[in-house]
Amino acid sequence: MIAIPKFWTRKAMNKGEGDLDESSAWAWFHNKYPALADWLAPFADRARKRTDKGEFWWELRACAYYDKFSGPKVFYPDITDASKFHLDTTGAFAANTCYFIPGGDDFIAGLLNSKAVWFFLTGISDSVRGGFYRMFAQNIMRIPIPEAASTQKESIAEIAQQCQALAEQRYQLQQNITRRIPDLCPPDREAKLTNKLKSWWELDFDTFQKEIKKAFKTSIPLAERNDWQDYLQSSRQQVAELARELSAREEALNRAVYAVFDLTPEEIGLLENGL
Repeated sequence: MIAIPKFWTRKAMNKGEGDLDESSAWAWFHNKYPALADWLAPFADRARKRTDKGEFWWELRACAYYDKFSGPKVFYPDITDASKFHLDTTGAFAANTCYFIPGGDDFIAGLLNSKAVWFFLTGISDSVRGGFYRMFAQNIMRIPIPEAASTQKESIAEIAQQCQALAEQRYQLQQNITRRIPDLCPPDREAKLTNKLKSWWELDFDTFQKEIKKAFKTSIPLAERNDWQDYLQSSRQQVAELARELSAREEALNRAVYAVFDLTPEEIGLLENGL
């Protein structure tokens, strides 16, 4: 995602508050970033009609919290069926289906991803069809943050780091294979994956072959089948192992958060049964 905030062009050109017309600004922009400008140019007429544009049509509207994106923050989805809080330290941006908590850290991320907090959120959040919940900011702000000793915070933060590292490693492995599957598509067809192919690690090889034929109207070449079968089986085992490690770390995280909330075994049982 390329972010061009309001007044970015003027600042990049080292122009003060004097007049700067669109044609001059666009000429500079096109000369400086020709590939980006050529990509944007077809949208110029529609972009000029925006009520939320910046000084020029290729800029975003003003935003009071652009600087917050560059610092540590905890992202979370607008609608979700589980705790999906993610600590970002890369300066990433997000679109309007993703919210964030500025200034987050590993302890907060771990706490938010616990069963205890998810139990709380499902009790106060609006539900939508399919077991999903709306993560409105006013509900996130109501999450209780318990007093925790420094050792407890350090422990939860460390486990949260481990969980996120395992989840990212598993996701990267899954995506690496997903990006290779279109290689099986004939050049004259659209390489559109079925939902099952997008979750290839859940398929045995026979089912995988059937989905390839369904999606691409072709079969895996006979000479390549053994290689693909070995490739998928090895990768599927790696995904499963990462999932087991992640599950074990998540259980450790939940136990650590239960301790911070000072929950009794009976309360933990009621909470988990409620989920």
